[in-house]
Amino acid sequence: MEEQDKDFAPEKDAMTLHARYAWIAAAGLAALLCAAAWFMAGPPAWRTAPIYMFHRLDAQPRDKWTLTPADFERRIAALRDAGYTSVTPAEIVRHLRFGARLPRKACVITFDDGNASVLREAAPILERYGFRAVVYLVTGALAESGAARGEIEGAPALTWPEVCAMRASGRFVLGGHSVHHLHLDRCADPEAEIRGCAEAIERHTGVRPDSFAYPYGAAAEQPAIRKLIREAGFTSAMTVADHPAKLRRLFTDPLRLPRVWAVPDQ
Repeated sequence: MEEQDKDFAPEKDAMTLHARYAWIAAAGLAALLCAAAWFMAGPPAWRTAPIYMFHRLDAQPRDKWTLTPADFERRIAALRDAGYTSVTPAEIVRHLRFGARLPRKACVITFDDGNASVLREAAPILERYGFRAVVYLVTGALAESGAARGEIEGAPALTWPEVCAMRASGRFVLGGHSVHHLHLDRCADPEAEIRGCAEAIERHTGVRPDSFAYPYGAAAEQPAIRKLIREAGFTSAMTVADHPAKLRRLFTDPLRLPRVWAVPDQ
């Protein structure tokens, strides 16, 4: 009989196989225990974060979309005194996706359209109180210089150099609000409105925006529109409601975040 192969060790192979099975069983048990603990503790708790929607500031308001600078400052001072800290939409998304911590009292300050008064009137107030804001831009209204300044909703719009300076200040985050401020569920080419807006902001500032605001707060409930927004690179999108955003990890849709409309004082 030939001499048995010295490398052949059935007892050793059997022990290795048993150890492997034991490791798999232990890993499965650990996963089961984690799932049981999660089930007993319940899903992640709800928390609220008001997201405020502003448009423009003017000493002589001409419509329901305009606040006086003094009115805006009172609101920001009240938030500061109540212990609120401003956060960005990206921070909200990280909280919803990964459980990243938010301040105990978090809020988001947003301005729609890209009105020039955001830089002229709102920026000094935000600086004074240590708040940041998001500016959702209607890119088709923005000019290359002050000499060619355009209008949005009948009021002077920001220019691209001003937008770049605002972003560089660290006080503002840029978001998209479409190219021409059209109803996305009624216009002929909603993809061009959404993607064209993102590309214009990236082309002029070097940064791709990650947050979008639905024009007129419309179309947020349409899956096809949300798909276009997601495909354009946006990770959050704002609509309009009469209540603070309810944030719950794995449950809240970041493409349907409600905002509270900050109406003028009566």
